[in-house]
Amino acid sequence: MNPAPIITRLTDGCPSLQQVVRSEQLGSCAVDVALLLKSLLDSSVTGRVYPMELPASPAYPAITYQRVSQVQGQLDGYTLLSTSRYLLVLWSETYAGAESLKNSVTSVLEGYSPDGEMGVVEVDDVADQYDEDIGAHSITLEVSVYHLDAASQAVPMAMVHLDKSSPEPHVEKAGGFSQRFNHHYVVVFVVDAADRDALENEITAALLGQQLEAGGEVTHCVSSDGVDVVGRFVVWRGVWVSPENREEYGHEYTAVQNSHRRKRQAQAGPGR
Repeated sequence: MNPAPIITRLTDGCPSLQQVVRSEQLGSCAVDVALLLKSLLDSSVTGRVYPMELPASPAYPAITYQRVSQVQGQLDGYTLLSTSRYLLVLWSETYAGAESLKNSVTSVLEGYSPDGEMGVVEVDDVADQYDEDIGAHSITLEVSVYHLDAASQAVPMAMVHLDKSSPEPHVEKAGGFSQRFNHHYVVVFVVDAADRDALENEITAALLGQQLEAGGEVTHCVSSDGVDVVGRFVVWRGVWVSPENREEYGHEYTAVQNSHRRKRQAQAGPGR
């Protein structure tokens, strides 16, 4: 089934949502994480930020960076968050200088909070080292950088997809039959934790009791749960059921009757 009616209701009825997308439209993060990290780190070392290794005869303090991995997080088979892991090596002629640089860099990274956009940097691990070959102290930071796996980082955002359609037993009537299908739609939203309750109320007001399917009944929510926490953001997953009643007559009805007759004959066995 087409999730377009859900997307339209959320777009029109939830002013807080900055984007509502089909889940299959996700899968390509537009953020250049290396460039982002360099821009955050430049001010701490007057632009001495280098990929992979230091230049010959470097000036200190300085920073080198290296990407370790980039992982797309899966939710219901769709990608939602992109996680990039980097090693940042902070170089200084003295240990005290390296420690001071670590404090400065950590403050900058953990303070990264783009207005109205998804973006989180977390420092996961710290290690000290002295390099005798170049006579410099270093502190290595392992950092994780989180973004939406999407072209736009605007938040709050919601992604929508059909989870399943469950048919109920058909009911025969004169010249035909009717059958009810329960369409289960998943609405996943990413929002600042402080705004989660308000957004969930908006979504509930936009969807609860709405007739989204032709000849259908009103929608209702069957589950609503938090699935992840990323920095100040939460990822929330709700399942909404939109019932649809279908009626078939004429040739369609005859085809269904024949199908049920063949099933009964197969179950009864040969010669019956």
